[in-house]
Amino acid sequence: MKTATNNVNPIPQFKTKMFQNEREFKKWLTKTAYQVITFKDLGQDMQSIYVHSTGEILHCDFHSALYAGKFINTEHVKIDQEIEIWDDEKTAFIPYRKLIVEQINII
Repeated sequence: MKTATNNVNPIPQFKTKMFQNEREFKKWLTKTAYQVITFKDLGQDMQSIYVHSTGEILHCDFHSALYAGKFINTEHVKIDQEIEIWDDEKTAFIPYRKLIVEQINII
């Protein structure tokens, strides 16, 4: 398994950021996100994530409070491949078998 750069746990920059309203949040998200990754529909609830250039998940369309601030392996993001999300306990990127990349949109 691939480990994070310098073998240290990545530290989220944006997880605690607060917004006055949804308009402010959407403006920030559009400005801050590097890419939007859409997943194939395999019955899972999460269909897309917004990702910063560092790999930090900024927002997703399901359980955003759980996933925002986690990191994906940006070197492994490819169409028809599963996404890998950093696991602090295992100190490694773990593949998520039901999150298969369908589309990558660079913003």
